[in-house]
Amino acid sequence: MSMRADEYEMIRSRLTAPGSVFEVVPAEIGGRTYKSWAQAPTTLRAILERSRSFGDQTFIVFEDERLSHAAHVERVARCASALRARYGIGKGDRVAIAMRNLPEWSIAFWAVVSLGAVAVSINAWMTGPEMQFCIGDSGSRLLIADDDRIERLGDRLSDLALEAVIAVRSQNGSDPRITPWQTLETGDGPAILPPVTILPDDDATILYTSGTTGNPKGALGTHRGSCNNVITTRYFNAVDAVSRGTAVETLSLDGRNNAFLLTIPLFHGAGCQNGLIFSVFGGGKMVMMPRWDAQRALDTIAAEQITDMVATPAHFVQLLDLVDATPGRHAIGSVETVLVGGASPPADLPARIHAAMPKAAVGTGYGQTECTQIATLSCGSDYIEHPKSCGRPVPICDIRIVDDAGAEVAAGQTGELLLSTSTLVKAYVNRPAETAETFVDGWLKTGDLVHLDADGRMHIDDRKKDMVIRGGENIYCIEVEQALYSHPDVEEAAVFGLPHPVLGEEPYAMVFLRANSDASDPALRAHAGERLAKFKIPVEIRPSAAPLPRNANGKILKRELRAAWIAERMANPN
Repeated sequence: MSMRADEYEMIRSRLTAPGSVFEVVPAEIGGRTYKSWAQAPTTLRAILERSRSFGDQTFIVFEDERLSHAAHVERVARCASALRARYGIGKGDRVAIAMRNLPEWSIAFWAVVSLGAVAVSINAWMTGPEMQFCIGDSGSRLLIADDDRIERLGDRLSDLALEAVIAVRSQNGSDPRITPWQTLETGDGPAILPPVTILPDDDATILYTSGTTGNPKGALGTHRGSCNNVITTRYFNAVDAVSRGTAVETLSLDGRNNAFLLTIPLFHGAGCQNGLIFSVFGGGKMVMMPRWDAQRALDTIAAEQITDMVATPAHFVQLLDLVDATPGRHAIGSVETVLVGGASPPADLPARIHAAMPKAAVGTGYGQTECTQIATLSCGSDYIEHPKSCGRPVPICDIRIVDDAGAEVAAGQTGELLLSTSTLVKAYVNRPAETAETFVDGWLKTGDLVHLDADGRMHIDDRKKDMVIRGGENIYCIEVEQALYSHPDVEEAAVFGLPHPVLGEEPYAMVFLRANSDASDPALRAHAGERLAKFKIPVEIRPSAAPLPRNANGKILKRELRAAWIAERMANPN
């Protein structure tokens, strides 16, 4: 049975009591008081140095390659020494990382943050112009990238104020502009981390989110934010364990027997914060997939005895469809923790996961890049019986639900969610106005409209932000609309999300074309594809015979367009 509010509160109070593993203490940040985990490490460098104690235990598995925790720290130290000696990279400097999931992504990330520098995660799915903007906007001094990203940037590299481009696993060794990655690891630099003083609230990461004004926004995160988030990932398992009868006194933050299947890109907050940092902190194994493939994932779960998975509903639906199609063929009973995130799941998905992985703690949560991932959690029977809820706030996160005037709404009513926690990012890079609008008096205005049910579970009702979430990726409609408006035949454009059974939502567009235009859906989608990452391109772009409907203030009535499209789907399901 699912947990009542009083039952959850009893578990929470036991877990967070003074002296317990999940004790909560006050933290003074920028003149304000927030909640923090008492056991949280102080910096990301401290997490890395802690991982030396895991020695020869396997850390990274990538195809036929295996890297132990000790070997990983040594490679990170050599890379950090080379970055310091050759380029003078130090505290506060920014280094961009743009590549698919590779062992070098981890090495580069930890080398940068261990120097007190800032790791700038570039979305590897971005187009050349999008990557160029993020690298330039962040003020990155160096770019560490694979060949595909370097090729995508092309001549734009010369327009960026980069001191060096370091190529990972490159086949283009003759390009004089490119420095091979191998030189960072095979040089004469010592295998020890250069000395530096890092404080908990120093800058650590920049992750770019899709922007409401057409360009992505860089969220500037801290060491404290990442270090607290890693304890939150353990809290999820603790709640499930205690609800099943485990004694609080036996709980530990250690995770050296964990085997994590990385299904999410490391440039994504969930991949980095809840996958990479989680595995280094606990001494676990992280198994990288070169690309998502459901059958290969099932084979990997069996071969590597995977215990932990964080993935989107789409990933889990594909896995379970294969399991159901071939009963008894796939050995997935090793999985102990499953977190579903990034999109609203099909209603039956939690129960399907539980049936296929009966000993796993199955759950979900709510978070944003702006709060370093996790703010609420739901697990076990609570999630199975209430799949549309994203759970209750974690102990280090306070919430408010307010109306348009900023007043708190009554219990059960819908309002905008505000979050206050020690994991909030500092600001949006180079966006003082948007920072001031989003972060107000220590509270993050999420833009999500939510309500609490009678037992304190949070439900997302709608979004104030004009955004589509497709398989866990945020797509701001205005960015897509601007790409469509750049087509000479488009006079009006409206982008909105339509439901998808697996991905949650997908983007669609309605356009009103200029007179005598015959621009087709394929032509408009191709035009958008030259300016946007593939996942942002509308599934369909439909021309309207008349100007798009607007309200008295001139705003296009997207809800009206969306409702009409959904009604048409229902009338013509095939």
